[in-house]
Amino acid sequence: MDRKRDRYIYIHFLGVLILQLVLSKILTFGPLLLIALYPIFIISLPPNFSTKKLLWWAFSIGVAVDLLSGNIIGLNSAASLVLALFRNNILRAFYTKGEVISLSFINMRDLGVIRYNSYVALSLLVHHLALLLIESLTLSSFAHLLSRLAVSVLVNLAIVSTIEYAIFYRRSA
Repeated sequence: MDRKRDRYIYIHFLGVLILQLVLSKILTFGPLLLIALYPIFIISLPPNFSTKKLLWWAFSIGVAVDLLSGNIIGLNSAASLVLALFRNNILRAFYTKGEVISLSFINMRDLGVIRYNSYVALSLLVHHLALLLIESLTLSSFAHLLSRLAVSVLVNLAIVSTIEYAIFYRRSA
């Protein structure tokens, strides 16, 4: 079971990384929209992962995106680590312990469309807020930060939900 799960995690890591790199090269909407799909990797990791493993994988995906996309080194890594630190608390806000423990991975099929999208939206909000605050290092343009945060979270949620539904949810139904 662990070998199969580990293999899936590596494949998921590479798939999300490639998707992030391709989409960030193709889709450029200027400074208002941030396309960051790699948090879905952290969001969907097994709920029974230790904090140490979760932080390691979050740092790995963040630094890989930083290095391969030409961004400021550490920017995506830091935001990924913030998301990893909050992930289990966000999970507890939407699901009971019994529901989460029985899951091998977090997905739309097992959790339902509304609760899954709520969990993803809050996770993206935490990640994007951390990323945008680190990027700007100021709250002087708070209105711009809020508009950028809202647009980015909504667009990324739509992309993530579409991918999750098309690839995983629909196939299993």
